[in-house]
Amino acid sequence: EELLAESKALAHGLADLGIGPDDKIAVWLSNRPEWLKAQLAASYLGAAVVAVNTRYRTHELEYMMTNSSCSVLLTEEAFLGNQYLKMVADVVPEIETATPEEFAPDSVPSLEHVIALDSHDDFPAVRTYEDVQEPGRGRVDVSPATDAETPACVFYTSGTTSDPKGVL
Repeated sequence: EELLAESKALAHGLADLGIGPDDKIAVWLSNRPEWLKAQLAASYLGAAVVAVNTRYRTHELEYMMTNSSCSVLLTEEAFLGNQYLKMVADVVPEIETATPEEFAPDSVPSLEHVIALDSHDDFPAVRTYEDVQEPGRGRVDVSPATDAETPACVFYTSGTTSDPKGVL
């Protein structure tokens, strides 16, 4: 029950940011509850989750975000010694200079929002997970998307023989 309530709150928060059917939410997180909440929130909205490999390097992240046309990137500060937000800044330098409202990166034009689990003063354009989820708490009127043809996830192949391919 708590998982569903948290997922619905996140869905409301993402919807308030304009995320809805056919959007893609890139999730670059380690194995943690927020990953599952993002998957369920996306399914309520009719959006697809793009699973980002936790071992990606900057060039792989850039390729995946551009190729998938993701609207949102949900991430954490660091994992496995990789500084994810610094890597995002290498691809999308606007996270270091813009506000969340001004954010409009040239390098990944489809990207509208970057959300991190914690706040970071060095990256003012990044919204916190809690700031996105909080307005949706207590609002339980989310109905699951009903189009059976709507993709739920996009997984990328490893790209060992060529560029990675997104698979629905």
